Parts: sequence; structure tokens; C-alpha cells
Amino acid sequence: MVSYQTLFERLGVEPDADDEAVHAAFAAWLVRCKGDSEAIPRDVARAYEFLAVPTNRQHYRDLLEACESGQPLEFAPDQNGSLARLCDLTEIIAYPDLHRKNTFHFRRPDQDPPNWLQAPIEPKVVVRDASSFLWRFLTFRLFRGASPRRKLGLALVYAVVMVALAGSLEWAFKGRDNSRFAAIAVGPSPLAIEQARHRALEQSILAKHREASTIFKLMDDRTAKLRSDFKQLVGLEWEQADASGVQKPRALDLAIIRHDSVREAWTNLLASRIPQDELESRRKVVDAIGRNAGSGTFRAEDEEALKQVIDWGQGRGTQLQSQARNIEHLRVMLAAETFEMAGKEERSAP
Repeated sequence: MVSYQTLFERLGVEPDADDEAVHAAFAAWLVRCKGDSEAIPRDVARAYEFLAVPTNRQHYRDLLEACESGQPLEFAPDQNGSLARLCDLTEIIAYPDLHRKNTFHFRRPDQDPPNWLQAPIEPKVVVRDASSFLWRFLTFRLFRGASPRRKLGLALVYAVVMVALAGSLEWAFKGRDNSRFAAIAVGPSPLAIEQARHRALEQSILAKHREASTIFKLMDDRTAKLRSDFKQLVGLEWEQADASGVQKPRALDLAIIRHDSVREAWTNLLASRIPQDELESRRKVVDAIGRNAGSGTFRAEDEEALKQVIDWGQGRGTQLQSQARNIEHLRVMLAAETFEMAGKEERSAP
């Protein structure tokens, strides 16, 4: 049996080697050959040229895994090069599946070919052989001694049978891949597609987690600023301003009663407060997803949860940001109300 060394073995790296390991292995060969690249064995140089491309390594891993498992792989037409070229570089032998389009079984040179391998069925050959057999049967068995009318009827039956056979074979082979092997192009393998999806999900979750964390920080800063300005303006805690038993300043009460704009600004300020349980529940979601990401766990539902938190945070953040105008309006109106109250007190003084 033919012996076969994988390209990884020829270069001296593990099958899961990355770019750094591949380049380091070739550098070691250069050192061994005293810097003369021409002295490096040809099979090692070819292995390095092939494995230096990340997509080539992934395709090659998939081919080796398919050789070991015996499972077929489907290669969708693409512009990444031909499957024939890939097999030529790796010395892997591909056997087209007889029943599935663009699907192949793979074997290493030191492995036996698939036991199901057989010559493909050609519809034209089947029709030709069946036609010859049926015609001989009609000629030597049924036509002898038959009347002209009977011969005509048998000939019509023969024609109908041949047309039906040809039509059924054409239907059975419809959509079958009849293209030349070298024309099948290499597309991303199923494993590569799954890994790409996982990487995209990982990047999306990490980006959304950073965005959610930034939104929470901005909300905390804006809330702290509003709380400070509110207390400085009216002397009350923002969260407790409308609690029962809390006495508002007289100037504020009068301004709320007299001016619709002050009443609206006051209502908006109180409505923009974020309930603590609402804030903490979403913060816990973001923290939990961050811990999962830190341990290498990325789930599609985490991405959706982060998106919902971001949408909520953006809406709440915009609402908080708009309260600066209400604070300023309250400041102006309270100053005017206080000035008016002071004038009245001065005029009423004896």
C-alpha cells in the first residue's frame, strides 16, 4: 500500500497549527539548511506554500477529516479555485457522489477506494441496450407468422415503450451533475461556514457588550448630574421629590400652579427617572453575558438580549439627556417666582 504523509507532517506542525506555527516551522527548516531555501526538500517547500494560506489549511483539515470519517462533503461553486487543483496539491483523491450534485467522497492515497464505486450509468447506453433487446425479442419471437396489422401494433408498442423509457431516464437523471470534475470549484466547507458564523456571532456579541456598557456609563453620569442639579435647584432628592409627606418649596408650588410650562417640565423630570429594579435587571443581563463571553460562551440569544438592552438604553439615555432643558427652565422660572415673592413681601412690610 502507498504510504502517505500529510502536509502537516511534512512541514512538522500539528493539524491545528496557526499562521505563526507554520511560519516558525519553515523558519526552522531555513535554519537547518543554513538559510538556503533551495536546499529545503521540495515536498516541504510545497507544503509550506500551501499551508501558509489559512483557507487552504481549513480546507485540508476538512478533507482529512472526511477521509477518516468516510462522510462526503459538498462543495458549492465559487471562485476560490477548483477542487481538482486542491486535490492535486494535497494528493487527496476525490470520488464524485453518484446521487448528489457537487458532493464528493475523499480518500488518501494509502486508503482503499469506496466500496460502492462503480461505473456511472449512462442513459443513452441503457436506452440503446434495451432497444436492441426488445427489437430482437419482437423480431424473433412475435413477428414470426404475425399478420401485418399485428406487426404494426407491436411496432407501435415498441415505440411507446422506448419513448417512455427514454423519458423516465431523462427525468431520473435531471439535475445530476454532469460537469467535468475539474470544473467543480472549491467553496467554503460546512465546517468553515460554521466557524465563520461563530466568529461573526462572537464579534457581534463583544461589540454589543461594549456598546451596552458604554450606554450604562453614560446613563449613570447623566443620572448623577441630574440628581445633583435637581437637589441644588429645589433642595429635594430627585427620587423622593413626589413622595408623600415631602414638602416642596413654596416658590416651586406657585410656579407649578401658575405656569403650564413649569408643570410640564416638572412632570417630565419625574417621569424620566429610571426605576432601580428596571435598571438593575438589565445591568445583570449585560454582566451575565460578559461573564459568558469571558469564558468563551457565545449564544444567539445573548446577542438578541444585548440588542434589546441597547435599544432600551438608547431610549432612556435620550430621555435623560433632554431633561437638562427642563432643569434650566425650572431654574429661570423659580428665580422669577422667588423675585416676585420677595417684592410682594417687601411691599407688604410696614
